[in-house]
Amino acid sequence: MPIYRRMPKRGFKNPFRQSYGVLNVDALEKLSSHSVIDIDLAKNNGMIRKRDTLFKILGSGTISSPVTVVAHAASASAIAKITAAGGKVRIIGFPEEEERA
Repeated sequence: MPIYRRMPKRGFKNPFRQSYGVLNVDALEKLSSHSVIDIDLAKNNGMIRKRDTLFKILGSGTISSPVTVVAHAASASAIAKITAAGGKVRIIGFPEEEERA
């Protein structure tokens, strides 16, 4: 019997997948006592999982206090809501790119 018939057909797992730790804008309101919100602060406060290496901000909810957010990605609505509250969003590169530089 040929080997392609003997091998199990179970699907595909992408080894290059990048999973983001996702944080909504309304969760930033809980962390607004800090001036700068980054991935380390979100991990230490239990907002995202420890194993997540990338950090993304989504636009669900509202924010009233100005904060500076440092993330790997952010949606357009999240950027609009944070800047409307007087805050700033800084997008940084992926960790693999920073190690090479």
